[in-house]
Amino acid sequence: YGVEVWGLVARKGDLRKLERFHVSCLRRILMVGPGFPVAAVYWLLGFTDIDTLIKQRTIKFLISIKQKKEDQPIFSRTLQHITSFPNKVATALRNLCMGVEINPETFFHFLYQPPDFFRIKKELNSSFFEKIKNSIDGNRKVKFLSLFLSENHGPFPFFELNLHYTMRRSVINFIGGCHHLRVEVGRWHRVPGPARVC
Repeated sequence: YGVEVWGLVARKGDLRKLERFHVSCLRRILMVGPGFPVAAVYWLLGFTDIDTLIKQRTIKFLISIKQKKEDQPIFSRTLQHITSFPNKVATALRNLCMGVEINPETFFHFLYQPPDFFRIKKELNSSFFEKIKNSIDGNRKVKFLSLFLSENHGPFPFFELNLHYTMRRSVINFIGGCHHLRVEVGRWHRVPGPARVC
């Protein structure tokens, strides 16, 4: 049924509900509470948000259609027809193509050979985690987490260690800034950064 493309035309309210559920599941994996920063959840686990997942699966679905030799002309001409006049699906598909630097006018032509999916997936992931890194760097509430940031996102190596779950949860909360050390709570009393000494 091509359900991969349904998310493109979903209402924003429905996507927000999906995103909340997605984040709550990731928080349960990390064993942290609702106060743990969302950006830290994504960075530590190396997962993307629902919007990026929908884009990846839609592109994968479209490329798989183009690569099926036996059904390719039928599906490609159908796509070309759908995107040839103004409608919600066509607008969403065009915006998606432009977001990954693919010309929509040529992509939906039945003779067009699609690009490599894994390259596009890597670009979407890089773009998402670049935004996450920038939001962490620019957010005072997760200043402590920025001290642990490396060039690469998660999953972090300590997740593979055989730690007791309470110790693992404590380490994650410590990295995420969910503690009452002076470096975090000093901002409540307007203490300058260099003076926040425990």
